[in-house]
Amino acid sequence: MPQTQQRSPIPQRAGNMAAYTVQLGDEEDERPITPTRRKRTTTPHKVSAASTRKPRTHCLTPFAIGVLIVLFVYIGLTAYIIPWFTNIYNQWHYGDARIVQLDATINGRHDHFIAEVLHGKVLVIDIRDPDTGHSIR
Repeated sequence: MPQTQQRSPIPQRAGNMAAYTVQLGDEEDERPITPTRRKRTTTPHKVSAASTRKPRTHCLTPFAIGVLIVLFVYIGLTAYIIPWFTNIYNQWHYGDARIVQLDATINGRHDHFIAEVLHGKVLVIDIRDPDTGHSIR
């Protein structure tokens, strides 16, 4: 009978590496082993701090962009959209203007005219004196 040599078990490494079983000929000679790793050699290289860091923005930059967007929307609404909609609404609701008034000087005297379109007829009213109390006789 050959003499067998006593071997001490190899302690398992920490981590989640599973132990492997190697069969050396006899089924009784199985021993768990862990795979060996090649030692990694690293060479230090210089990395400039400016190339790896992102440029930082001020903390109020998103707020300022939001304020500008709201300002442009407000100006657009109040200067263009609301007046356009108001004019369209008035045109649809009331129609075209059918009354005109003007002041004119005819033969050296000041007259005030009011013209009105009513039921397809034009009515012109001439008020001779701007003070309406004296014009009715």
